[in-house]
Amino acid sequence: MTTTRRVHRTTIWRHRQALRFQPVRVPLREVFRIQQHQGGLDAANLDSVSPMLDDGSPHEAISPILDDDFAQVSDDRSSSSSEDDCDEIDEQMRNDEDLLDYFSLAPPVYFFTFDLASQLQQILDCSTDLCLVNHAKNRPTTLQDIVDGEFYQRLLIAERGNNFLTLTMNVDGVSPNRSSSLSIWPVFLVINEIEKGKRFALENLIVGGIWPGPSKPSREHMFVFLTDIVEQLKVLERGQVFHVHSSCGSSRRISLKVFLTSCCCDKPAQCLVQRIAEPIAKFGCGACEIHGIYNYEGRCNTFPMTEGDRLRKRDNKRYDELLLVYESNAKELAAFIERGTRGRNKLMNKHKLSVKGIQGPCVLRSLAYFDVGSSFLVDSLHNVYLGVFRRLLNMWLSTAYQDQQWSIHGQLDKLDMMLTNVHFPSTTTRLPRSLAKFNKYKGNEFRSLLLFGYSIFNGVLGSQYYSHFLILVLIMHISESRTIQTDWMDNLRHLCTQFVLIFPRLYTVRHNVQVVHSIAHIHETVKSFGPLSNYSTFNFESLLGRKKLDIYRFTNGRH
Repeated sequence: MTTTRRVHRTTIWRHRQALRFQPVRVPLREVFRIQQHQGGLDAANLDSVSPMLDDGSPHEAISPILDDDFAQVSDDRSSSSSEDDCDEIDEQMRNDEDLLDYFSLAPPVYFFTFDLASQLQQILDCSTDLCLVNHAKNRPTTLQDIVDGEFYQRLLIAERGNNFLTLTMNVDGVSPNRSSSLSIWPVFLVINEIEKGKRFALENLIVGGIWPGPSKPSREHMFVFLTDIVEQLKVLERGQVFHVHSSCGSSRRISLKVFLTSCCCDKPAQCLVQRIAEPIAKFGCGACEIHGIYNYEGRCNTFPMTEGDRLRKRDNKRYDELLLVYESNAKELAAFIERGTRGRNKLMNKHKLSVKGIQGPCVLRSLAYFDVGSSFLVDSLHNVYLGVFRRLLNMWLSTAYQDQQWSIHGQLDKLDMMLTNVHFPSTTTRLPRSLAKFNKYKGNEFRSLLLFGYSIFNGVLGSQYYSHFLILVLIMHISESRTIQTDWMDNLRHLCTQFVLIFPRLYTVRHNVQVVHSIAHIHETVKSFGPLSNYSTFNFESLLGRKKLDIYRFTNGRH
């Protein structure tokens, strides 16, 4: 066991810069029926891992972050040469505390990726809900789906004469149960050309990969995890012949290009994929380069906007510029450390300002039509309902703010009584519970309360606070409408801007955190990709909830 551990350290040390992961790409008939060797993965039994396909045939072993050198060293781990190598490396490590800390990361990290083309073919073989769009609209007057948005219309012009499909991706962490500390991260993709009502059905879901935990991946891990998926997408971008099923029961062979055009995640997952700073950091916005201001009262960064602000938007061109700065900074810092001169922290702070939150290359940048700014969509679930609205309710109703002028904590009973008299639509899936339990609300409860129960706050909140709240209500009614008139876009932009401008005046700068600022970008996402409900993580969270046990069993070899 001791020898194996030392070899493991040696190999990681050799490749710590490259992090050369060896993913497993599994030809998928049924994603969650692949059998894995019992006993798990650790430094002692790596050679024994041999997953099986559902038909019983052996498949390539699941490899950790190590490459072919590991297999060669592992086979000879009892030999004197391996011991000599370890002794040599151990001697180098003794004077490097950073490396020793790095080596404490055991057992090795591994992940699963799945064949995208075969899953696409399975969906196209069976689905009768696919609608290929092959021409751009002259002047679309309404937005009903992603295909009506400006982004898709530009793609139709760029790919004139070609048949293509587009995908939306979601990356998120899920625990098998509430008491578990395990965090499993699946990558899901859906086809935007499938009819909205069937788009997120299980039979139309594409699983790109699974990060099996046990904890949240780092940005570097996420980059390597997604690399194999991106390589498959780049092949699909060049075009491939698929059998496409028609509604009349026949099928035809056509050449289709496939493009990833959007990604919708919560903010913690987005910063991993986009490779930017945490959402609470000074440059934590994934859509623009707003510079957060540290608030000493709340001990957090805040993001207030003023009337004259002209914030630089993130896009591919700007990303390429900042990545060059990032790489130049890395070389400058390495040379600075080598010289051993003082002032390292000052130089690092200067570098942080210069890169505007960029923390390395985003793997999705290499895709043909993915924009590392606008393709990351505003998510209504986490940004609005579990974000801004929950924060507002907390300020209005919790005892922590009962001395503030916006507090209505003393009127909880009155609000609950009025809430029982609200007539919610018959399609409402979850009615809001008592406002005394708002901290335990699910996303759908926040949504129902904001969209249909907002009037209970009239006459209870102060007039200026209620008027400000109505701006948010109107923003969401427009943004989640089944049909949005394109001439509403200027009004929507004005509403979003007014909400974020007024917020710090009413609730102080201390509460103007990142999720509040994200409201400023809702109109941009709607204009480019259509109504928020067509790609919200509400849809993906539902899939995660239904499949999290299967994912957990798959990653642990239990079937």
